[in-house]
Amino acid sequence: MQAVLNFFSTLRKTGGYIASHADDTPELIMARALQVANETLERHKQQVETLRMQNELQQNELKASAPKVQYFDVVLQSTSTYTKPRTHTYTRSDGSTGTNTITVFTEKGCAFIHSLIEEGVPA
Repeated sequence: MQAVLNFFSTLRKTGGYIASHADDTPELIMARALQVANETLERHKQQVETLRMQNELQQNELKASAPKVQYFDVVLQSTSTYTKPRTHTYTRSDGSTGTNTITVFTEKGCAFIHSLIEEGVPA
């Protein structure tokens, strides 16, 4: 039990633990430590590269979404670009009731949408 406690104590204090034998030379222990350190650094480099690529992908997605976000912030939040959505209720051929919501844009709202299309903003 004491050996286990010593193991976890060493692990917590130094961040690592390398098993050694009584006949191991200091050079052999150091060589093992360097090998573990190199493997740890390689894993860390791979994690950093994965996160860098993920970050780059997310930045590209944000750039692509920026016009849509701007559209929402500028057009939909502004009372001068669209009128209040209207709900139209109708009766279907089977007798059930259906609704459609219609948003009517002002000239300013339509101009903004057309400018997005002309700029080639992806939908």
